[in-house]
Amino acid sequence: MKKTIFLAIILCVNLACTADKSNKKITIKNLYSIEVPSGMTKTSAINSDASLQYQNLIKDEYIIVIDEPIAEFYNALEGSEVSQDLQGYYDIVVANLEMAASELHITDKEDIKINSLPAKLFTATAKVENYDVFYKYCVIEGQKNFYQILYWT
Repeated sequence: MKKTIFLAIILCVNLACTADKSNKKITIKNLYSIEVPSGMTKTSAINSDASLQYQNLIKDEYIIVIDEPIAEFYNALEGSEVSQDLQGYYDIVVANLEMAASELHITDKEDIKINSLPAKLFTATAKVENYDVFYKYCVIEGQKNFYQILYWT
């Protein structure tokens, strides 16, 4: 049975204030729901692994969600020293971010619950292709999937 996960993420870091502060709820594959700012538009050009991709090119804001079956993650880790839990998933996510960006600084890391599900939320700044990038990142352990929610500007 697929459980719908409702993820209400309000992006408080709105660098370019606009009069339109409403959100729209998006549901993906009956796996999860998320609210994104109504000024964002759907795209498929950001990340081929993402099940959700939205952007606001005028404000240079992007959000993606990647969902991955937990069993596949554990199978891929077989024989490695990475822990097979949310912490291990977080460690892999951060390692991948470190490979993609330079001058990575992670701050405000906290363990939280989203709809009773364990999650890790953190903020990061980095350089990507000579651009300064601000990230708000959340990794969540669902019943059957891990989820990555990544917002950046």
